[in-house]
Amino acid sequence: FTGALSIVKTSGLRESILDIIRNIVNGMIVLPTRMNVILDPNIDLLDIYQAPPGIVRLKVVEGRGYKVQKKMMMKDTPDCFCKIRFGVNGTWKTTVQQNTVTPKWNEYHDYLYSDPNQVVYVQVYDDNNSVEADKLLGSSHVTIGEILDACGSIE
Repeated sequence: FTGALSIVKTSGLRESILDIIRNIVNGMIVLPTRMNVILDPNIDLLDIYQAPPGIVRLKVVEGRGYKVQKKMMMKDTPDCFCKIRFGVNGTWKTTVQQNTVTPKWNEYHDYLYSDPNQVVYVQVYDDNNSVEADKLLGSSHVTIGEILDACGSIE
């Protein structure tokens, strides 16, 4: 049975299994993740409820700086796609941009947000259509507040 773990590590199933577990846990969590405790019996919970501030639209525009990989005397231009994880909304995957080191997606997804300190996690992968796992090309994270301060807009 211990050999099964090494198969999971090498076959790329690890990330898929983690995504499944993350999505199951996220499905059990309801926003906002706050608990109101009644300290004064004269206060109605509906009076103190705070609705989430709004909806944020995240747009993946483009990627730069990816390199052509050499594999056994052949050049492999990456087939890039992004995985974006935000809050309890699960993982969003962009389309695959075939054979390019400068992928352009211009795709967006809307999320309910409850706090400007919520973190957006972005990972870029090289899509492998074989048994081989998708290769992580890069990753980053940023808060919604940082996006709004830098270049975002509120409508």
